[in-house]
Amino acid sequence: MSLGSKISALRTNNRLSQEELGYKLGVSQTTISNFEADRHVPDFMIMQKIAQLFNVGIDYFLEGTKIFNVDKNVGGIVGDHGTIHNSFPEGILENMLKRIEILERKL
Repeated sequence: MSLGSKISALRTNNRLSQEELGYKLGVSQTTISNFEADRHVPDFMIMQKIAQLFNVGIDYFLEGTKIFNVDKNVGGIVGDHGTIHNSFPEGILENMLKRIEILERKL
């Protein structure tokens, strides 16, 4: 199931319109539509808000990927045997890395 499909399923199971979900997340209905159609990937902060709103863990969206170490030089997730696991929905890892870089600069 794609990231957009998961967001859509959570929204419809909780009887929210795209407009209502957008209001709760501080984004437009069009943005929600783009997420659900897999045209755009929500940034990590929006993903956190979605997870909190629907009381699911962020791993629900990451398809059970266990994160051990983010290696920016490799461009993926380094697992327990040094292998690369990149089963994140496209764009999520890049958004997370950007947020980490911003935080590192601020510290």
